[in-house]
Amino acid sequence: MSNAQLRLQKVRTNMSELSLPDGSAVLFSFETPVAMKTPRGYYRKTDRFHSQATSRHIYWWLDGAGEVASETKVIPQDQLNDLVRLIAIWECE
Repeated sequence: MSNAQLRLQKVRTNMSELSLPDGSAVLFSFETPVAMKTPRGYYRKTDRFHSQATSRHIYWWLDGAGEVASETKVIPQDQLNDLVRLIAIWECE
C-alpha cells in the first residue's frame, strides 16, 4: 500500500475515519480504533466500553451508514487493534 491509497479524514471532533483502497474503513474515537466496515460492507464494533463520548461516536457513525447499532456484530477490541497494526505494517513495506 502507499500513502496515496489510504485516507484519514476527521469526521467530527475527536473522531476520524481511515478509508482503505478495498472499500473498508476504520473508525477512530480519539486515538482508538472502535468500529470498522469490511470490504463487503459489513459493519463491526468493539466489545469494549471506552467512554460515553466513544459510544456516541460509534452510534453516530453506524447510524450515518444506515446501520442499526444494536444489530451490528460485536468483535473483540483486540481484533480492531490487530487490524490497525496490519495496516501499519503494510504501509511500511
